Amino acid sequence: MDIFYEILALLSRFVIWIIGSLGYVGIVVAMAIESACIPLPSEVIMPFSGYLVSQGRFTLWGVSLAGALGCTLGSAVAYAAAEPRVHPRAPASETPQRVKRP
Repeated sequence: MDIFYEILALLSRFVIWIIGSLGYVGIVVAMAIESACIPLPSEVIMPFSGYLVSQGRFTLWGVSLAGALGCTLGSAVAYAAAEPRVHPRAPASETPQRVKRP
């Protein structure tokens, strides 16, 4: 169990550092990392952002929009990385021709 706590503490320090130094952009970056299938839990990112909202450093709308934008960007990156392998492009000579209907 000690290794679990050490990993969680390391991730928490990273999230606190990135959000503390970059602000809203840090939330976007951290959420993009999380959504791009890299194990950085949003359960660490968003509660700390919510704490900063309660302290008056951020606004609730700003944190919500930054989180949503980060998730969208991270998902787009993951999709772009996987799409060529999942749906390979067929050469033009192998594409089916349209069926002519009477």
